[in-house]
Amino acid sequence: MSDMWSVPPGVDKKALPKRSQGWFKPALASALIIALGLGAGNLYVAMHRSTAVTTQDALAEFRAESADHPHDPRDPHRSARNGGERSTRSATTGGDSSRTATHESSRSDAGSHSTTVAAGQPRDTAGHTARQPAEEPTRTRPEAGVYTWQVDGYEDAPGVHRDLPKESHRIITYEGNGWVEHHIYSEQKEQWFHLSSSQQGVAVSEVRNRVVMGPVTVDKTVTYNPVAYATVFPLKVGQTWHGSWSGKTSGDYTGKTIDHGTMTIGGEDVEVWVTEVVMHMHGDVEGSVVTRSWVAPSLALVVKQYQDSKVDAGPGTYRSEWTGQVTSLHPQR
Repeated sequence: MSDMWSVPPGVDKKALPKRSQGWFKPALASALIIALGLGAGNLYVAMHRSTAVTTQDALAEFRAESADHPHDPRDPHRSARNGGERSTRSATTGGDSSRTATHESSRSDAGSHSTTVAAGQPRDTAGHTARQPAEEPTRTRPEAGVYTWQVDGYEDAPGVHRDLPKESHRIITYEGNGWVEHHIYSEQKEQWFHLSSSQQGVAVSEVRNRVVMGPVTVDKTVTYNPVAYATVFPLKVGQTWHGSWSGKTSGDYTGKTIDHGTMTIGGEDVEVWVTEVVMHMHGDVEGSVVTRSWVAPSLALVVKQYQDSKVDAGPGTYRSEWTGQVTSLHPQR
């Protein structure tokens, strides 16, 4: 396996450098300056500079979110609930990642819009899949807590380019039978993923993105009905799956397990499987997202990730591209 800063499989080495910044929209910018009473210099700074979030703020947000969503008592691996004051940070809650692991288990396609096909095998047009021996997963969801990530990436909007802070946080909290992964890249950029695990795989039911570019805030949520699978079991290099969903934002996706190996994180070796999901969206949010995830099954944790997003969900096209890795396999609480 490659180290954390190597280019992900299939990605052009020129993918991460800064891209052209596009053209500024004078009419929109002037209107915003007048409406908000901002000077040109302050507006420029507000739009072109990211504000990093501290670990202390991320921990405060985790404790507040944990209080809102108590741990499920049926989870044998739950951690003690953490109390704490809500952060006074003006942006919405922030966080770090937690362990989301599951060993290989059998997968049934009943009731799902996704289909798994092992490498080298023809697709079964009748909708049946080969039987796989069932295996009891060691975890059905990750351990809650705050994970620090090292990130290299940027985001663009019309006339605006800014680099993401090198340090970010991913917060994992439990919610019902699933969990929420809240990644805070900066005060201006956050994502929330609502996830669950079953014998079929790890599925996402909702994703929220919040981006602030100076005086402009775009806050959009995509709900997946039926759920979309980020990973399917059993893990096997070459296996593929696909699905679609409907709603205010509709779309389709394809997934593939593309690699398998070992990584060293914080001095610890961990087995990882690499998945890739390519998603196309239409409606309230228009665009495409490519996500590669390095998943550690023994921890149920995404330890490294690459994402390339290009969407129209506001005053213009928004582009974000980043790669990052968790700095420790153990969360802070």
